[in-house]
Amino acid sequence: MTPPVNPVIKFTYDDYLTLGYDDQRRYEIIEGDIYVAASPSVRHQLVAKRVDYALTQYVEKHDLGIVFHAPLDIVLSETNVVQPDVLFISKKRMGIIKEAFIGGPPDLVIEVTSPSNEDHDRKLKRSVYSRYGVREYWIVDPVACNIEQLVYRENLLHSVGIVPEDGELTSKIVTGFTMKLAPIFAPL
Repeated sequence: MTPPVNPVIKFTYDDYLTLGYDDQRRYEIIEGDIYVAASPSVRHQLVAKRVDYALTQYVEKHDLGIVFHAPLDIVLSETNVVQPDVLFISKKRMGIIKEAFIGGPPDLVIEVTSPSNEDHDRKLKRSVYSRYGVREYWIVDPVACNIEQLVYRENLLHSVGIVPEDGELTSKIVTGFTMKLAPIFAPL
C-alpha cells in the first residue's frame, strides 16, 4: 500500500465514492487517509481464493451466514472504508449487508499479505479492526506459508498463535470450522 495521498486532508466515504475505479487499483480510507494498492499477485489471488472456497463451502453447508471476497467496501465509519480479501458475516448479523457495501464490522476478516502491504495489514488494519470490534482476524502470509489468528477480547484483537503450513486452523467464531493449511499454500 502506498502512504496516504495527502496527510493534511481527511477523506470521507462520500469522497471515496468519487474516485475512479477503472485503474484496477484498490482504494481504502483509514482514519481519513486514502491508501492505494496495485492489483495483487497471482500467488496472493490463489491463496485468497483457496481460503475463500474452503470457508464458503463450510458456511453454506451449515447455513451459518455468508462469505464475501474483495473487492467489496466495508464501511466502518465515514473515515474508515476497507476492502479485506475475504470476510464472513454470521446469520444473526446479516442486517449490516447493504445494497452497495457492508455497513459495519464483519465477524471474521481475512487479509492475505503481499510484500508491499504486510505492515499495513499487521499494524494499521489490525488497529482499525480492533477499534470497530471485528471478532476474529486472520493474517495469511503466502510467503511464510502460515496464518496468524487473532481474536477480539478486552476491546483488542489478540494473537492466539501462528498456524504453520502443516497445521490446522480452527476458527473461534465460525462454529466447527477447521481448515488444513497445506492445500491452501500448495503450489500452483
